[in-house]
Amino acid sequence: IAPPGYYMLFLLNTAGVPSVASFVQLGTAPANPDFSVGITPNSQTVIQGSSVNYTVSITASGGFTGNVGFSVSGLPNGATASFNPISVAGSGSSTMQVVAASSTPVGSYPFTVTATSGALTHSIAATLVVSAPTDYSIAVSPSSQTIKSNSSTKYTVTISGINGFSGSVQLSVSGLPSRTSSSFNPNPVVGTGTSTLTIKALPKSQPGTYTLTIKGTSGSLS
Repeated sequence: IAPPGYYMLFLLNTAGVPSVASFVQLGTAPANPDFSVGITPNSQTVIQGSSVNYTVSITASGGFTGNVGFSVSGLPNGATASFNPISVAGSGSSTMQVVAASSTPVGSYPFTVTATSGALTHSIAATLVVSAPTDYSIAVSPSSQTIKSNSSTKYTVTISGINGFSGSVQLSVSGLPSRTSSSFNPNPVVGTGTSTLTIKALPKSQPGTYTLTIKGTSGSLS
């Protein structure tokens, strides 16, 4: 920790009398070329069947200019990683993309990224959390109703969220005969909840048995 430079060195006898000084020069210790590795973010959550990205950074020290390659260990079954670029010269960064298959088990997995340049090797730990995709189911009760012309009936439509689903589900019905009308209350349903489907048969509606299809749509899910 002493600053580099010239110093005067005195030897003292037991009485504290100094000798003639000798000059001592403190120089800067030679730097060893090296590098350090970092990763951001430290933890990511990926949905089964999708991917996430991490940034792996290399910081050179001591004049390091070598090429650093990357490898990863500890990922769960069905998860793969790729680096772009595959190596970094000196200081720089690479994007590590982790792809989780739809069969990758749900859970939290610590993994290790290793950066290597010749005999130099450094590692950094991070975490991958695999979660199931959110979804919802739709059900109707009762499964059959009978009404007469110029009357109405009701069905209860139930939306059940799966894996924390909290989206807005817009409801519609198809298959109604002519001279009938329908309405949902409420519409849409947010997350888990119910809606009442009211079917009205107008005068002179055509008698018969009709199959109705109730559809719920939330983004790309239907």
